[in-house]
Amino acid sequence: SNKATTKDFSQTIIKAAATFTYQINENVEFAQDLTSFIGEEQTKTESNTSLNVSMSDALKLKATYKIRDNSNPATGKENTDTETYFGIIYDF
Repeated sequence: SNKATTKDFSQTIIKAAATFTYQINENVEFAQDLTSFIGEEQTKTESNTSLNVSMSDALKLKATYKIRDNSNPATGKENTDTETYFGIIYDF
């Protein structure tokens, strides 16, 4: 069987987070955020890297690459997951 087995434990955690944005030009913005939950038994970290491109006052294109890491995942699971998103944002 390829089923994941969960792990039960109790721990105290610390949350650390940071956000960085950089306006490349008037139409393009780069953004990076990082959040970690740090504990004795497990550390979970998520990183989001995105690029926002304004096509008009109301329309934006967004591309995001997400990485999630778990130092102590459930049995049968990988430590790291990645996702890629592409979206259209309409402000009205």
